[in-house]
Amino acid sequence: MKKVIKNIPNIVTSIRLIMAVLAPITLLYNEYLLSLIFYLVGGISDALDGFLARKLNAYSEFGKKLDGLSDKLFALSLVLSSIIMGNIFMIIPLFLEERIVATNIISYKLGLNPCTEKIGKIKTIILFPTLILGVYAPLYKSLEYILIILFIISITLQIKCIKVYDNKLINDVKKLERKTRKW
Repeated sequence: MKKVIKNIPNIVTSIRLIMAVLAPITLLYNEYLLSLIFYLVGGISDALDGFLARKLNAYSEFGKKLDGLSDKLFALSLVLSSIIMGNIFMIIPLFLEERIVATNIISYKLGLNPCTEKIGKIKTIILFPTLILGVYAPLYKSLEYILIILFIISITLQIKCIKVYDNKLINDVKKLERKTRKW
């Protein structure tokens, strides 16, 4: 039973992966309400999995990697859906997210811990609603004003996140070099 409880956050994270597939499929079949529900469930799962991991003391390396992967795939699903719906400018957050991923991959390849700062979580919390609005704003023009505001906030947070992650990587590399020189 304890093992099942410890896996609840990973199950919630896996739901986001499933929603990343189901939402665009239903969108392609013009099932806008159903796709919106799937995207909202995916977005809520992002906040819920971390909360549950803390509450149940169910942290794991696997869960951490699964969360990062599901975040990126969910964001990619939203960006591609936005572009299909006519919001080509939504490719900007995709490029910025890929830049963040690149920094974390470099950290991982160097044997360092990829960055997981609070700014990254805040960025993701704002990014998902922004991307969801990007999908549906072409259908409901009144959403465009909210989208513009959230888009600017999201881009700003992504750029700040890149700076924080890059600085952490640079500092970690310098520490690694100092350790290597001591040997």
